[in-house]
Amino acid sequence: MVVSFAAYLLGELIRRLRGRPCAPGAGRAPRWLAATGLATVLGFLGYLVLVAMTLTPGPMLGNRPVLWLALQLLTAGTALTTAATALGWWRARASTTCWTHARLGLLELASAVFVPWALFWGLMSP
Repeated sequence: MVVSFAAYLLGELIRRLRGRPCAPGAGRAPRWLAATGLATVLGFLGYLVLVAMTLTPGPMLGNRPVLWLALQLLTAGTALTTAATALGWWRARASTTCWTHARLGLLELASAVFVPWALFWGLMSP
C-alpha cells in the first residue's frame, strides 16, 4: 500500500514538474486518496512503534488516544476518497490514456487492500 500510494504521488509530482495537464478522471480525489492513504499507513506504523517504545498510548480524549482518533479520521477520509476516485475513474474510463488508467487502477487496488486492513486493525470501528 505504501509503495502504491507513494508512487501515485510521485507520478503526480513529475506530471506537474513537466507542466502536463491533469488527465480526465485523475483530478483531486486520487491525489487526496494517495495522500490520506499514505499518511494513515505510515501514521499507524509510527503509532505502533511509539506504543512499543513508550508502553503508553499517549494523551487521551475520552477513552481513546488522540493519535488513534487522528488515524481514524484519516481512515475515514481515505475511504471517502476511495469512493470518489472510483466514481471519477468509472465516469472517465473511455477518455483516459492507458498510463492514467493503469495508475488509477493501481491506486484503487491499494485502496481495496487498505479497507480490509483498516477493518482488521480497528481503524474503522466507532
